[in-house]
Amino acid sequence: MCSTGAVAASAPNELFLVVPLLLGFGLQLLFTVGLWIWGRRVAAKHGGGRAWRWVARMPFAALATGFLGAAVTVAALTRELSAVANAPAAQKANLLSEGIARAMLATAVAAPVSLLLYLASVVVFAVGSTRSPRWPVHPADK
Repeated sequence: MCSTGAVAASAPNELFLVVPLLLGFGLQLLFTVGLWIWGRRVAAKHGGGRAWRWVARMPFAALATGFLGAAVTVAALTRELSAVANAPAAQKANLLSEGIARAMLATAVAAPVSLLLYLASVVVFAVGSTRSPRWPVHPADK
């Protein structure tokens, strides 16, 4: 009966972890789509050249970078925790701290790259929104 109560007690705790993660994912996706729409409008204003089309997709590159870093971190943490489970008791604390540090490296690399891509998107879209388009649009840019 004790194990059943423990399982029942952990279910609401997991729900409190999953719901904020899903809300965060949804908000980040909305932010990314909003930036993408803004970028497409700026690209269209400037004639839709190759560079502007690429820049308009930059928010999705930022989103993918952040989620890839998180996925690699989760996979690495899972691997490290299973390795710690099979380790001798005297080495568990040391292995756990080293494993967590290695796993967090993916987030430590991906998060700043994702943030820089988002910031670059905002800056480029803001500059593109305020500047007049270059006329005539060169056919080589398309």
